[in-house]
Amino acid sequence: MALEAAAFTRYTDIVVLGCAIVTVLAVWRFGPARLPRAAVGWWLGSVAMLGAGVALFDDLVYGGPLRQGYPPGQITFGLARSCRTCATCPRT
Repeated sequence: MALEAAAFTRYTDIVVLGCAIVTVLAVWRFGPARLPRAAVGWWLGSVAMLGAGVALFDDLVYGGPLRQGYPPGQITFGLARSCRTCATCPRT
């Protein structure tokens, strides 16, 4: 559950969790060392339960399952912002 907790803590890490899900399903279906069906079910179930818990918490605390507590427009993403951030990083 550590991977799920990390991914749901930072929403940008959900890509990592998505890749892990695809990998587990691919190994389970096509891999030479097959995973037991119960192991895949338990892991995917833990992902779903943790996701539902985070959505419930966000709904109760922030007012919506996909809200993070920041007002609209306060957090923005973009390549230009990343370049500015890299420009201010200390150099060794």
